[in-house]
Amino acid sequence: LFNVYASVPIDAEDSKRLIADFHAAARRRNATLMVTVELADGQQLDDAVATGTLASAFGAIAKLCQDFSKRGLTGGCIIRPLPEMNGSWFTWGRQPSLAKQAFQQLSAVRNDATKVLWAPNYGAGYPFNDKGSQDAISLEQLDVNGDGVLDAQDDPYAP
Repeated sequence: LFNVYASVPIDAEDSKRLIADFHAAARRRNATLMVTVELADGQQLDDAVATGTLASAFGAIAKLCQDFSKRGLTGGCIIRPLPEMNGSWFTWGRQPSLAKQAFQQLSAVRNDATKVLWAPNYGAGYPFNDKGSQDAISLEQLDVNGDGVLDAQDDPYAP
């Protein structure tokens, strides 16, 4: 498994070149290529979802994966969007409804050459001692048992 991180927006030539380099290494070893998609510094999930920037990035990566498959990537290609999405240290970990929309956008553009990896953190210790960073909207979304408190009683994989 070869993992490369790609920041959204993905249209920068250096990002495409980096992914292509990892593809070449994976192809030589009959390995799987995984592209982990994160937001670039300063990019907000709500903007990336609303403007289609994230969908465009997913589409570009899915097309690259399809091209790689045609060029002999036998191990396949995995797109791993918004890793650790239940962790409060990433903004998308505090925005579950937007993270769901991002996954829906990816589902709409993926193709037969791509697989999708949902990659939350192990839930022990959830909500990871970061209750103070939750705003009212995300608290309502993350409080899956509806008791008004974000705590270990809430399912870390449900939002």
